[in-house]
Amino acid sequence: MSGKKRPPRLLLLLPRRHYRAAAFLDAARTLGASVLVGTDHRPALPSRDVLPVSFVAQDEALRTILGKARSRPIDGVLGVDESSATLASRCAAALGLPSNPVPAVETLHDKLAFRGWQARAGQPHPRFRSLPLHASGRSAARVATSLGFPLVLKPRALSGSRGVVRVDSAGELDGALARVARVVSEGSAHNASCVAERYLPGREVALEVIVSNGHLHTLALFDKPETGAGPFFPETVYLAPSKLGWTLTRACLRAARALANGLGIVRGALHIELRVNAAGAFVIDAAARPIGGHCANVIRMIDGSRYESVLVRQALGLPLGTLRRERRAIGIAMLPVQAAGRVAAIEGLEEARAIPGVSDVLMTVAVGSTVAPLPEGDPYIGFVFAGARSRSEVEPALREARSALRVIIRPG
Repeated sequence: MSGKKRPPRLLLLLPRRHYRAAAFLDAARTLGASVLVGTDHRPALPSRDVLPVSFVAQDEALRTILGKARSRPIDGVLGVDESSATLASRCAAALGLPSNPVPAVETLHDKLAFRGWQARAGQPHPRFRSLPLHASGRSAARVATSLGFPLVLKPRALSGSRGVVRVDSAGELDGALARVARVVSEGSAHNASCVAERYLPGREVALEVIVSNGHLHTLALFDKPETGAGPFFPETVYLAPSKLGWTLTRACLRAARALANGLGIVRGALHIELRVNAAGAFVIDAAARPIGGHCANVIRMIDGSRYESVLVRQALGLPLGTLRRERRAIGIAMLPVQAAGRVAAIEGLEEARAIPGVSDVLMTVAVGSTVAPLPEGDPYIGFVFAGARSRSEVEPALREARSALRVIIRPG
């Protein structure tokens, strides 16, 4: 019998169309790990390395994974977005692997459950109510009036601002509810209601942390200087380091620690969105997953390792190395879909890539694709990334590159 140790085996849960799938696969292979991909689509991988699972029917997916683990032992599980993170925590718990508490991850995946937890835990939060998506005009108006206008409607289990609509008066409510209902997936476990909450004014920031043994390691606090007041909320520009100042930054970090400690989050990525105003720092959304889209592209550790590599290491129980981000300013310009129709042409790519400070430009739709803007459509059509010694170099580079890009969309 050979004493040769087998390579660690990672179960990587990848939902359909996840932007950074290749980065996670590359990180695992670089570490010498074998990878079993649990997914709801068919990637270009050998069939023995792919396990079809549903992120909606998670009980069935869990049985499928546990059955597979009897013949192919699994050493670590990693989910990369809300739905896959929930399944990952359930799998890890069932396999006896280190994980966050399943109820904590499920709470973060359901915006209504999360608001309820904030209220019970005494954490600052906007006034909120559950609102049936097909409520009659009179009953919906009563809920809205009890909260006060303006308010924001949010699907319970979507990200990237999909389905999020600001409502300024009772006359707008029925139309906004109908729009949210069209966006919510029929297969979702949370498709019967949405969250209605009082709109919070203020500056918006995003905090990206890795939790290790219960300790929060801050990778970046991003300003979101172009986040508007609605009626829809496309994310456009992220910039780090933040200009909040130490007092407000400390308030954001305290809010993040209270969230993690209160829910029992002890490991993995944590992405937190906050609104900051004169009343303090309010966590408006949080998820037990890394920053979405291609945005992780700009996060590198001080030793040069990628963010995805750190997450794979942690899932497999390998040494994490440094958990400090490199000392440079970074920025992302997300390119929202501006109109519904067919993408006829994408121009200015090389011009944008040649701008000093721009590290890359990625388009996530191809010419010929059919697209639609928020709140019904997909959030992004592409991303611009920049990095430099100072934020004063990064911000103009992003804006110049964005101006150079021309996405031509024809009706139909």
